[in-house]
Formats: sequence, C-alpha cells, structure tokens
Amino acid sequence: MEPGFFADPNDLSRFLEGMRLARTEPLAWPGRSGALAGERQMSQSAHTMRRMYIRLAQGNVDPKRLDAYITDTRQRIAAAKEQTGLRHAYHAVNRELSRSVIIGIYDSEEQAPPAAGVNSESVQRLQREFGLQPEGIVGFEVIDQI
Repeated sequence: MEPGFFADPNDLSRFLEGMRLARTEPLAWPGRSGALAGERQMSQSAHTMRRMYIRLAQGNVDPKRLDAYITDTRQRIAAAKEQTGLRHAYHAVNRELSRSVIIGIYDSEEQAPPAAGVNSESVQRLQREFGLQPEGIVGFEVIDQI
C-alpha cells in the first residue's frame, strides 16, 4: 500500500466497515477513481461462485493418545482423497485443549458422507482407541467466498 493511501485514519475504518457490511457490493476506495473506485468486488456471492458444502466434525481426544489419533486421522483423510466430490480436507488440533476439528469441503451435500452418529461403528472405534468425545458432525452450505 502506498504512503498516504488513506489520508484520514478514519478512511481505513470506514473502508473496512464497508467491506464487512456489503461484501458483494462494489467497494469505494478512498481517494481513488477509475478502475479502483468500486468496480471490483471483494467476494463472490452464492449466485456467481461454484457451490460447495462443508462437513465439520469436532471433539475432544484423550491427551495421552492425541499423537496416535493424529496419525490415524491422517490415514483416514489420505484414504478419502479418492472420494467423489471431495475438494479439500483439513485436520486441525489444539494440543493444549486436546481438541480436534476435521473439515471436509465437497461439491455438494449429496457427495459429503452422511453424518455418523455417536453409536456408529467408526465413532465407537475412535472412542475406544483414542478416548474421542465427539461433539457431532455438522454440515454447512457455503454461501459466500472471499
């Protein structure tokens, strides 16, 4: 960013607030005209972007078995790479809290695996082997992308 782009310190605040409130509206760039004055949009609405669906699974793991759980989850995610409709999969952990989050991004809700209930065989195995305390699996439709 060039020096003096936001001559008034409040310009940056107003600009950022405008981005937050109207992400699909053209943005006004303070002190600029022409191509940067607002013809660019900072996000894509659900009408213009490719549809996506997110499956989010989270839970707590026995701290003593967290490393083994991570290894097991890496293998399960690697095996899922060939799944039709799977775009990306992420596994994140908070070692201090011994919490795990797995995020799968799919082309559609139909291509996302069904949410496994707490009584499913796979969840029961994770509970036995790693002390997993699942908080459930939730699906989300992606409606905006920045």
